[in-house]
Amino acid sequence: MRTVIQHNMIVASGYDAMCDVIGNGVMAHMSKIMVGSGTTDTNASMTALESKVAEKAAVYAHEQGTRSFSLSTDFLEGEAVGALTEAGVFNSDDVMLDRVTFKPLNIDADDRVSMKFDFTFS
Repeated sequence: MRTVIQHNMIVASGYDAMCDVIGNGVMAHMSKIMVGSGTTDTNASMTALESKVAEKAAVYAHEQGTRSFSLSTDFLEGEAVGALTEAGVFNSDDVMLDRVTFKPLNIDADDRVSMKFDFTFS
């Protein structure tokens, strides 16, 4: 198993979503992780992955009393195949919270891929 740790960037739509949830309670919660093959560096104005390959429901985890949470998922064999180079967290309306790019992960049809996004408020 190979582990890749890369820092992600919360984009403008992600900050808007967090503000809407806290202030209005009207935004759908972040519920899925997408992976793709885009390579452009992340910038705050992005609202989607460049080239989506797959998406899957995310599992939310938070320990009460901490300022952090995580969203994670496992893509099973055949669910996310190709040279993956980007990933992001989205809600059910496809509003993007954040995005990260990384060196290509060449995923074959018999490979599994686990994605975990950790967030810490300061």
